[in-house]
Amino acid sequence: MPIPILMFEYPDVPLDTVVGTDQSSSLRARVDMANDWPADYFISIHVNSNPNPAINGTEVYVYSLESTAAELAHEELDSIVAFVGTKDNLVRANPSLYVLRRTAMPAILVELAYLSNPQDAVKLKNEQFRFAFAMYIGLLNYFNLPYEL
Repeated sequence: MPIPILMFEYPDVPLDTVVGTDQSSSLRARVDMANDWPADYFISIHVNSNPNPAINGTEVYVYSLESTAAELAHEELDSIVAFVGTKDNLVRANPSLYVLRRTAMPAILVELAYLSNPQDAVKLKNEQFRFAFAMYIGLLNYFNLPYEL
């Protein structure tokens, strides 16, 4: 659902919470909010870090590799790798992640790239539109919706 529609359908929810920039809400509150909405999917977007600066790339986490969420995760990962040029670190199952475990709808957690890797950090800084566009194209691919580049 586009942001303007969200704004009209949920006028009591601050826009920064809807688009995920509200740092004050707990994981439980975010999951409860998603479960209370008629949300069809839950997509959590992050950047990663590692003590080893050589580690780089994009990975997407799901509760189970045999799931609807995993299908969406593969589309998102493939699109990010293709449009941004990050390393493909695979779709990975991590059932211990709260947002994946507790949402009622298919959920994915996208780690766009590593802030701790110099090359990835440059992409995160300079290629924000490409990351966003890649995620958009991944959604279109998942839903088999046509688009032109």
